[in-house]
Amino acid sequence: MRAATKRRLRFFISVLAIIATGGALLGSVLGRAPLVGALVSAIDAVLVLGTVAAAEIFLPQTRLGRVLEGAPFLFTFVVKWLAYYALVVIEIGGRLGRHLVTAVLIGGDPRLVVAHQPPRVPLRAAMMILALFVPACILLIQLSRLIGERTLRDIMLGRYHRPRAEERFFLFVDLAGSTPLAERIGPAAVHRFLGRVFHVASEPIDDYRGEIYQYVGDEIVITWTASEGRRGARPLACFFEIEQALTRAAPDSTATSAWPPGCARRSTRGRSSPGRWERAGARSSSTGT
Repeated sequence: MRAATKRRLRFFISVLAIIATGGALLGSVLGRAPLVGALVSAIDAVLVLGTVAAAEIFLPQTRLGRVLEGAPFLFTFVVKWLAYYALVVIEIGGRLGRHLVTAVLIGGDPRLVVAHQPPRVPLRAAMMILALFVPACILLIQLSRLIGERTLRDIMLGRYHRPRAEERFFLFVDLAGSTPLAERIGPAAVHRFLGRVFHVASEPIDDYRGEIYQYVGDEIVITWTASEGRRGARPLACFFEIEQALTRAAPDSTATSAWPPGCARRSTRGRSSPGRWERAGARSSSTGT
């Protein structure tokens, strides 16, 4: 199992635990019977938000996920909202959590109707709250993918409101022979070729916790903080893994006969001073030495 997959799995388990705990606490406060309310709410939260979390964490690595991510932003947003809200209607509207608690935990005894007591928050109100909460989460996730999770986090925490110096490693990965290739196959085909290359390269970058700083033509600039880059010489290990990933992807590539492409690297470590004005675009820039 790849390092990035293991990390996503650990992250999903952590998110699932937080969802279940939050649902249980909310249900114990809002339910008529605290214990049953906690169980019902925890099950509801795991079924709805756990499914959404699984889709957002694991779906982008699948073929369907890549199609959605490559679609227009508004289309992806609407499709996800409709799918997730349909899940809310089926799960919350069908009272699956209450039926599970009644059937499994108290044996479906009709005399034990505590699980069927209405919660203090009406069902319609709960669904309206989720109808607003779900698209807000989708929008936040889509923004994080457009500008990068770390960049969004730093913007929200105000880290770049003032310029600050930070030590970083930079890895520059260039494709060899891309200019003759573009002249031979044309601009449209070479863009598809580069898109394939960048997609294949993104997996090793994710494995080694790199941050894609920017794309410059046929060049990828990858960066790590000094502390992250030192661990296992990540910039160098990442470059060699990118080369291997491109070689492994050769049988699946239908871009051109030039696969796998040759790569050249340059790496450096220096001090950068990013500020708020430099973080306005989808790909940030900074000054460094």
